Amino acid sequence: MAAKVKAGFPSLVEDLGATRIDVLEKLILHPAATYVMRASGESMVEYGIFDGDTLLVDRAINEL
Repeated sequence: MAAKVKAGFPSLVEDLGATRIDVLEKLILHPAATYVMRASGESMVEYGIFDGDTLLVDRAINEL
């Protein structure tokens, strides 16, 4: 089940306890070796990568 979140303009009081997260910091382990690429073709469909998908590629990771 997906988490629920209220939509609408947030209260300024609610922001006082919140901390921002840097999504890229969480996703990218090796910034100097990471590239953004666009998938082309359908050879990786069985792995969930479709034509036109945006990929983060980390050349420092050698395992599958």
